[in-house]
Amino acid sequence: DLINKAVVNPKWPIHSERFLGFGNVDFRVTVNSEGKVVEHQITHSQPRRIFDRESLRALKKWKFNSSKYEERCFDITFKFDSDKFE
Repeated sequence: DLINKAVVNPKWPIHSERFLGFGNVDFRVTVNSEGKVVEHQITHSQPRRIFDRESLRALKKWKFNSSKYEERCFDITFKFDSDKFE
């Protein structure tokens, strides 16, 4: 089982202060046996590139439980809503 032990949420990107609305970034992520994110690929981003950098910054800080498996893969979506960010 994959258990997230350290979750860091992305912040609203400073460069998009004037952008009001919604967005999301989908990732395909690989975690090694120590629970560290070792690979990531953006599979979809809407609107393109607006939230990519901030999503990646948060994702790189995530930590998972260790495992007997060399690698574990999963998909994750970061969702952005300007009404929920201060």
